Amino acid sequence: MNIYIWTITFCVCFTLTQTQICKKDSRCKVSRISGMKAVDCRNKDMGTISQCLPNDVEIIDLSRNRIRKVTQDDLRKYSNLKMLYLDDNMIMTIDEESFEGKDYLQTIDLTLNGLTKIPSVIFHLPSLQVLYLRQNLNINVADAIEKAKPITSPLLRLDISYIMTEEPDQLPDLGTIPTLEQYNISGNKLSSLKPNHFAGLCNLKILDTTNMSIQYEEPCDCWTINRWLKDRKVAFKSFECGVPPTDCLEEVPPEDLEIYSLCRQIYEENIKKSKMKTVLWIVIPIVVVLFAIITFFIVRRRQKQRQKHRDKNNRSQEIGLCNNVSKT
Repeated sequence: MNIYIWTITFCVCFTLTQTQICKKDSRCKVSRISGMKAVDCRNKDMGTISQCLPNDVEIIDLSRNRIRKVTQDDLRKYSNLKMLYLDDNMIMTIDEESFEGKDYLQTIDLTLNGLTKIPSVIFHLPSLQVLYLRQNLNINVADAIEKAKPITSPLLRLDISYIMTEEPDQLPDLGTIPTLEQYNISGNKLSSLKPNHFAGLCNLKILDTTNMSIQYEEPCDCWTINRWLKDRKVAFKSFECGVPPTDCLEEVPPEDLEIYSLCRQIYEENIKKSKMKTVLWIVIPIVVVLFAIITFFIVRRRQKQRQKHRDKNNRSQEIGLCNNVSKT
């Protein structure tokens, strides 16, 4: 009994303390952006993610603060979160469980931090479309993505620019991401670049290659990658090659073509599924309304038939009574 009382007392005291803290902490501004509840906490000298924000917040902007770590409890209460901006902080670690259950999260910006690793769960968030990892110099992004594969998030935009700026390194093998449209790899020093780095990105439309340095394994790889991207109508700045194109056959390995073909199949299947869902969202309400209308008319008709039958019976009874009266 005493334990129960102490527990209740502790909870009440904690709640009151938290309420008092939140009343004093009014640094963030709440507003609406495109109909979504947003909180602006930019440049507020914050060292942690505030627990005083509205539980139903959908956009949190914590840019330009002093956050060093994201723990599993920091985001737990914000279950409706769709966009999270943590750029220009001092984040070195993010707990693996920090983003668990964030099924609505669409955008994560971790630009300009000191990350040493990326939680694999980020690449499996079911709604994630935009991910910025720009200027995190301490991270081995190729290794992080390799551990997270296969990537299941429906990414549209990925930015890993200015991560490999010291020594030439491998560009990550993203595997198959049929949804990816924009890929920023600018400012990096690469030890190689081949079609296999893009074979699984069959819907790629824009590739940012500004200020890149590439040490090709074979001189002709430069022309091969240029041709690969141009043939697939990707918008990019052509790489400057050290050998004339006449010296190169520009052959693409069959396995890269196979991966690209498989990616296209997955993409087209996803398009069909998306169209089917759209059709169902339109057809189902129409069917329900038609069913309701038909049911209404059937019920109405039966009611009229029953009323007509009753009226007929009433007339028969009235005629019978009249005949009996006449006979008497």
